[in-house]
Amino acid sequence: MDSLNFQKLVLTLSTYQIFHNNSCHLQAPVEFQLAIFLRRIGSKENIFEICSRFGIAEGTIYLYCKRVMIAILSLKKTLVKWPTGEDKQYVHEGFKNIGGMENVIGAIDGSHIGLANAPLKQPETYWNRKKGIPYNYKEL
Repeated sequence: MDSLNFQKLVLTLSTYQIFHNNSCHLQAPVEFQLAIFLRRIGSKENIFEICSRFGIAEGTIYLYCKRVMIAILSLKKTLVKWPTGEDKQYVHEGFKNIGGMENVIGAIDGSHIGLANAPLKQPETYWNRKKGIPYNYKEL
């Protein structure tokens, strides 16, 4: 996630009551809770490595992740929607340019397509249990 989108998400999440309490013990800033959440779901580090990196307890990480997930899931009705108009055309063109697939508007987890070569960036992460280099997609 780039810093601009991170800051936009922080601004959005900051308005949610789950990040505010009436206790004399203030919560950690939303920026920190979101950073912990993103680290937890976006890295190969286990929970204990994250605890060590950020100097917080395991239970605190679970609490931050729960708060962020509740807030993000509540956004789905306003942010997750089918593309229309120019956005739809942009998505169609993107899938056509990437893989020659026409009239596709999304991809979800599903099928493995074998690649001849692993991507240059982090090629070791693309090997699957069958010793192949898969690209996982499903057309919508």
